[in-house]
Amino acid sequence: EVLRRHLDPHPHFGIVFAGWVAFLALYAPVQLILEAFFDCAVYYYAYPCARGAGLLVEKKTAPCTSKVEKQLLRVDWHRFKLCVTGKAKTGRWVGHSIVVNLPHIDVPSTGVKHWPWKQNDALRLILKRLHLSEEQRLEEQVWQ
Repeated sequence: EVLRRHLDPHPHFGIVFAGWVAFLALYAPVQLILEAFFDCAVYYYAYPCARGAGLLVEKKTAPCTSKVEKQLLRVDWHRFKLCVTGKAKTGRWVGHSIVVNLPHIDVPSTGVKHWPWKQNDALRLILKRLHLSEEQRLEEQVWQ
């Protein structure tokens, strides 16, 4: 299964590979700065199943084992689901979700995930309008 996932070609392979080449070209100076001033390391990740890639900045000498404590920042561009129907009483979005492939930032130590798409209601509603078909919009109006 692991070999199939990584060797099975997908339409975004060229973009992910180009990102990796760009990362290698910039790796040495970025890594030297991060190591000298912040005691961190930067890694490039490819997400074949999510059709994307990302950069991870992580503490090098973290005595912890939790990724929340070790990972400082993730800058990713991959596919993820975004609920767009409405908010529950708890403030959390629920209902119909759309699949988007967008750049985003995660800061595990603060709980920020897929910023700005999951934190900004206006952006979420714009994406909803772009993704939902006219038929789905009419069906939503009937139920409201």
